[in-house]
Amino acid sequence: DFGGGTSPRDDLIEFWTDKYHAGNLRLCVVGRAGLDELQSTVEEAFGPVRPPPPGFVANGVVDQIDAGLLKLPEEAGSHARDEDDNFIFQTEHSTYTPNVAFGPEQLGVLREVVPLTESRTLKIFSAVPPLDDPVLRTSRPFRVLSHLVGHESPGSLHHLLTEEGWINSLASGTGISTSDFCLTNIAITLTTKGMRERDQVLAKTWQWFALIKDAVMNDPHGVIEQYHNELKTITETSFKYREMGDPTDFCSAAADKLFDYEPEKILLGSAEVGDYDVEVARAFLARMTPANSLVVVTGPELGEEAIEESDVSAKDAEWQTEERYGAKYRQIRVPDSLGEEWDHPT
Repeated sequence: DFGGGTSPRDDLIEFWTDKYHAGNLRLCVVGRAGLDELQSTVEEAFGPVRPPPPGFVANGVVDQIDAGLLKLPEEAGSHARDEDDNFIFQTEHSTYTPNVAFGPEQLGVLREVVPLTESRTLKIFSAVPPLDDPVLRTSRPFRVLSHLVGHESPGSLHHLLTEEGWINSLASGTGISTSDFCLTNIAITLTTKGMRERDQVLAKTWQWFALIKDAVMNDPHGVIEQYHNELKTITETSFKYREMGDPTDFCSAAADKLFDYEPEKILLGSAEVGDYDVEVARAFLARMTPANSLVVVTGPELGEEAIEESDVSAKDAEWQTEERYGAKYRQIRVPDSLGEEWDHPT
């Protein structure tokens, strides 16, 4: 019923015919045999694979750059901007345009969910460009942001919220990462007390974002650049003294990296970090706003009268039931006043 009435077999055949050819294949071989023997094995095993269609360009950063569809920053000169002086990330919404998975209708939303199993979480998803965008792949501003948000040292956000007895855990990373967009994810596991005080938990989290953004916007070569350089040194040291891993895991990871790195860089891969770029950091952090985020609160007591007395509540919306699993949820637009309070805390 959920497939719209089409034949799964026909769809699979169409998908295989369209996607399974040499243009979409990346191969890495690890073995103790000589190169001639390995080549012979590869030719025998993969020789029958169909060639790509004429003019085909794979949806990988390396192929897109080679085809001239993407430009590295050093090739493009200064960072590109549109007529409104907004920073341009080349890969953002480039694959499925004009369709946008997370646009204005899906963002700036507060959603409450009553889970089928007991859990209390608060998550903030922010829509940002793909993290392998040519502009981002060198300086990687999200590494520093994620590090500062998820750090557990005294004086950190995690330490503050834990000391108040509001959270059990806090993690920062990517929720969804695609060739077209990415959702960063701040995931907080709440205590029962934290659920009652979720106004404060969210306010403190957005305040922490504001501190980081303020440091980037107003101090171009200050503490954030220092953190970037520290992480760069740690990454380089970890790579230098990395232990030997499982050959099968390495082979699989290397084949995947061939979409995004030149063959001579697959060993180094994500361990290669460039210099801090304050322009890129500012443009990336400008996306971390309430209007460009989805806030999801999950808890079994949502809807109870004692919990409803909260600024962070979708109590004015009607409960709906998710059709596949039967979970209850409701959502509202984040009020302008609350969004302004989160984005510019006093």
